[in-house]
Amino acid sequence: MKALWSGSIVIGFINIPVKLYSMQRDHEISFRLLHKTCKTPINYKKWCPRCEKEVSDEEIVRGYELLKGEYVILEDEELDALKPKSSKQIKIDRFVNFFEIDPHYFNKSYILVPNKSEEAYSVFLRALEEKGKAALGRIILRRKEFPVLIHAYNGALVLTTLHYKDEVIDPKTLLASLGIKLEKAKEEEVELAKMIIEQLSGKVNLEEYKDEYAEAVKELVKKKAKGEKYVVVEEVAEEEVKDLMEALQATVQALKKKKKKK
Repeated sequence: MKALWSGSIVIGFINIPVKLYSMQRDHEISFRLLHKTCKTPINYKKWCPRCEKEVSDEEIVRGYELLKGEYVILEDEELDALKPKSSKQIKIDRFVNFFEIDPHYFNKSYILVPNKSEEAYSVFLRALEEKGKAALGRIILRRKEFPVLIHAYNGALVLTTLHYKDEVIDPKTLLASLGIKLEKAKEEEVELAKMIIEQLSGKVNLEEYKDEYAEAVKELVKKKAKGEKYVVVEEVAEEEVKDLMEALQATVQALKKKKKKK
């Protein structure tokens, strides 16, 4: 794996050189769009609908829309001057309880690896583990500044970028803006819903979850590459239970039967 960033964790006069690696793997299946006749990848043109012609990169500028159809033109050098300069430091502001941070503000996680700083890295890692704290600070990645949380996880330091306060939409605000008012839940229905939750409660085991679509696509590619035919089997749609009470009761009964079979 290639490091995405290298620099130092800075706490007062303490400097811990580190490298940053992605913590997630993307299993998303990607496709190329091809011309059906000759199987050539399709190209997209930059097209001006008013002038009805293709536009070169030299003719394209960036515009910020003030009103419908009215733009302020911004030059690349003007925007570049405003971008935060590349920084090789993760400046720590304070130490906090990890669970004080609402997980809805978590953005993306990375693994911090010591860069010829094993001693200082180990001291900082163990101190965070024993105090049960996380370091709150900031980092510049790809010329954008992010708030970050550094915490101990599975024998290493993990850095998680955070969303800014105004980047996370409050659900209540959204519901109100859409004119949605929730009805008061009926007690009998709530009790049935709680029974369903109780029946389906258990421990978290993410190994049970796999990207079945991605696996199926890979299998399809293998078969078609061998010249095998693939028959599409249409799924028979299950009949929907429209009444909420009826649906709750049917679910409770189905879960009870499933439990008895075990």
